[in-house]
Amino acid sequence: MGEGALRRHTRTQSGLSVHAAERPPIGFILEGAGEYATYPSLATRSLGAAGLHIPRINARGFGGILTGLEEHLDDLVRSYHPLSIIVAMDLRDVVECGLYVDCASLRAELLRRAQSWAASRTGAVPFEPMPQPIGVVIQVQLFETWWLADPDGLRRTGLFQIDPADCRWGNVDQDVSNPLAWLEKRLVRPTNLKSTAVASTVVRARIALGRRP
Repeated sequence: MGEGALRRHTRTQSGLSVHAAERPPIGFILEGAGEYATYPSLATRSLGAAGLHIPRINARGFGGILTGLEEHLDDLVRSYHPLSIIVAMDLRDVVECGLYVDCASLRAELLRRAQSWAASRTGAVPFEPMPQPIGVVIQVQLFETWWLADPDGLRRTGLFQIDPADCRWGNVDQDVSNPLAWLEKRLVRPTNLKSTAVASTVVRARIALGRRP
């Protein structure tokens, strides 16, 4: 996108002017605290824009996305008007609960709802300017599997006591069926692994070792 496009103003029906250069390039609707803490670092590193504010919403579980997707889109767009939006959630729990049979059906339904929402809000105040596009990412592997792929980073957090002999996986995605239970067994003290503070600690440890989130 050229500099001229970035500097254009978009005028809403209410007469308010939104400066395109002030719109964040992306916003997220996320399933949990781990993703909420991690995705800003992932986005800013990918965009090469350290310190950029990345708006996001913690839906607090897959049910929060399935039942409240349209409400979350309303809140994100009214507050920040990001240029694009990604909705991200895990696959396993949804399939195990029998809500969807596979990744394709879940993604298709969320995309259909996002597109229907966009069609109903386009041209309406206070949603303009609207994001283009809205994407859906279904995370086939669990967020905690990404943690297990870096046992050195986990040791640096001081939260876990990990024996190197326990990490001799051929493929961590396949060899550890329940990564959350694996981590909980190795906690130094009782800790809520779903908390934002824990996720932030793990991210900082990975960055200190030069790992990309």
